[in-house]
Amino acid sequence: MPEAPPRSPEPDAPAPPETVPTETVLPETLPPEATPPANTGAADEKANPLNGFRAEALQLNTPASAEPNPVKTSGWLLLCLLALLGLAGQALWFERAQLATYPQLRSLYALLCDQFDCTLQQPALSLIQNRELHLQPHPQFRDALRVTIVLENQAPFEQPWPALDLRFSDLKGRPVAQRTFQPDEYLDTDSLNPRQMPSGRPVQINLELASPGRRGTSYELELAPPG
Repeated sequence: MPEAPPRSPEPDAPAPPETVPTETVLPETLPPEATPPANTGAADEKANPLNGFRAEALQLNTPASAEPNPVKTSGWLLLCLLALLGLAGQALWFERAQLATYPQLRSLYALLCDQFDCTLQQPALSLIQNRELHLQPHPQFRDALRVTIVLENQAPFEQPWPALDLRFSDLKGRPVAQRTFQPDEYLDTDSLNPRQMPSGRPVQINLELASPGRRGTSYELELAPPG
């Protein structure tokens, strides 16, 4: 058999390339507050299904029926005013016996009574009693007298103060001196109401006047309507 030709030598396999060491650059460590949170979105969405919704501003519109009606409001105010006027009118009417004693209101009540057939109670001077009348020489001035009077209004209502008419006469009853005191002359306005005399309470009044002399042996006090 013929000999097999000799094999040619195989070329040498290329050597593997040398590995060059490379330096891995790591990112700088972030501060704790800048560290991005862990991705827990999927877990949160599974835990709370409402996380997928976005909140929107809610706008409320007042229905037209809830808005104040100026006509209705004015009507209620008018009814309240009429009710107050009605109550005031009842008080003025049922208290007319006492209120008519005021001169400012008496003319109004007189006009109303002409229309509605009512009568007004007249100031009753006869119900004002003179409880005491005492005269003595004035302790400081000569030819002067100090007069002490105690009046009491026995009427069940207040009424105007009377005028005080003080008269002196001689032994034969002939007038010697006379003096009329109006309420604004003898009243102490600091402690008494100058318009109305209280009911059921004695009131002491002090007067000072000139002496009528020896001829004025007797005196008399008369209550008169105020002038």
